Amino acid sequence: MKNSIACLSLLLLASCASTLQEGVNSSPKCSPSTVVLIPLENATPDEYAAKAITQIIGTSLVQRGGILLHYAAIDNIPVDPLAEKKDPSLEEYLDFAKEKKAAYLVAGVVHEYHYKTDLDGDPAIGLTVRLLNPKDGSVLWQGTSSNVGFGHSSLTSAAQKAVQDIVALMPVSPQPKDAAQNHTPKKLQKPASQDDQGYKSKG
Repeated sequence: MKNSIACLSLLLLASCASTLQEGVNSSPKCSPSTVVLIPLENATPDEYAAKAITQIIGTSLVQRGGILLHYAAIDNIPVDPLAEKKDPSLEEYLDFAKEKKAAYLVAGVVHEYHYKTDLDGDPAIGLTVRLLNPKDGSVLWQGTSSNVGFGHSSLTSAAQKAVQDIVALMPVSPQPKDAAQNHTPKKLQKPASQDDQGYKSKG
């Protein structure tokens, strides 16, 4: 009886472990959606918040599979060497996305990234993400996510939860190969209620 229980436990552990593997859509009938991710805006006192969240979003997008991801780092955007040094404009990012033949440009803002000042000192994360049409900069989709960690949670773990929740809702998926070359993103229908315009989770 003990041997049977042990074998069953090993089988259960093996099946659980398999769910942790990352997947990539390799169907011959589909081509990956090309997505350009630009640095998120930082609306928090933490100067590293936007950089951290941008990287976590990139990781979550790749983990979804079926996405060809390009980072639009500031160094990748050509600028006038004689002009005053500044971050690229949205128009320059859109031009970069069109150069990469991207179907979507991911932008957004981090509006909360800190440990609370109460007795618990829990990490709190809040961000808004938008999917833009590289052709004209129109907003195709927008969502908001937040998360508060508990116990010994770190800012990174709380941010991962908030980002994973919102990336899971992004309407980005592999395209049929016959439509991949002529893909034109379409705007989603207007949500029926204000609650549908964003996503907010607390865990």
